[in-house]
Amino acid sequence: MTDWSEQDVKIRTYFRVEQTGDLHVGIVARTQQGTSELKISCSGEEKQVVLNNSAFDTIPAGIFSVSEPGYHWVEFEGIQKSGQTFADIEAVLIGGEATSGEVYFVKDDFYWGRRGPSVHLGFQVPENAGDVKWFYSKFFVFGEFYHPHRRPVAHGMVFKPVGCLQC
Repeated sequence: MTDWSEQDVKIRTYFRVEQTGDLHVGIVARTQQGTSELKISCSGEEKQVVLNNSAFDTIPAGIFSVSEPGYHWVEFEGIQKSGQTFADIEAVLIGGEATSGEVYFVKDDFYWGRRGPSVHLGFQVPENAGDVKWFYSKFFVFGEFYHPHRRPVAHGMVFKPVGCLQC
């Protein structure tokens, strides 16, 4: 994240852990000029960090307590700055007991991490369906289930695309 200058902009990054315990959070960050104060939140706890380094450096942000396995986020909020921007953040680092099991996060390909979830529907064709040559499926997504970045997919047979299918 670069050129972060607006105080009302909060930044979150999400991850999933399979273990509970202490979560050590750090950032690789710098200020372009001056001093900045950031609030870092995770698991209902808040810590404050002061940055005054103009070169990227590893900054410990604090130890947070993860009480349940699952999805969590780290949120960054700018409190005050003497320069034009709050910070340039190159990386968010996590470690500690909560990361001793599997940790899931978007590594490099943000297409897959920033789009909405896919919903895949499928069903078995009855054995007594006879000599079927074509199959067509159609469905509608309504109300609370509609999201502009969600990609519902219906499979007529195993792993075939939506639409008119040849069996």
